[in-house]
Amino acid sequence: MEKPDPAPENIDPYSATHFGRVSAGPAPLTETWAGACVARGIMSFVMGYPMGLGMALLFPSQDAMATLDDKSKKMSTKIVESWKTSAKQGWSNGRMFAKVGLIWATSECVLEGYRGRTDPMNPLVAGCFTGIVLGAGGGVVGMGGGCLGFAAMGLVFESLMHNISG
Repeated sequence: MEKPDPAPENIDPYSATHFGRVSAGPAPLTETWAGACVARGIMSFVMGYPMGLGMALLFPSQDAMATLDDKSKKMSTKIVESWKTSAKQGWSNGRMFAKVGLIWATSECVLEGYRGRTDPMNPLVAGCFTGIVLGAGGGVVGMGGGCLGFAAMGLVFESLMHNISG
């Protein structure tokens, strides 16, 4: 004998993957609303390091380019020094990309869960929050500039994603 379909009130509304799924006890941490936000933040943090390193290798700093202009050294020595400078800059960029990814992704996820919808307001507010946190060392002006800059970047990313996806 088959069991009848469960009633809709058994669906866990706080589960990140509750689409038609029946809750059979407490959901694992990664499937809860808060756990999904933590997982999204950690994933963005981990992905930030290689992205920052790659950006430094693709777009070397002026210091790395200056070592190539030195006429007193052999070319192989200049290339090694240039790569070392780019790698050092890459680790710095990686840390910054990781921080931005962690703060932005987590705050956007928490905001989506709190508001209960996904719309262009979420990246705007998450970007502003990220700018405020990262600009805290610069005082009110730094926090305001960070808020405006990251909010604008969030709107640009959101509009690009909507244009690409249809």
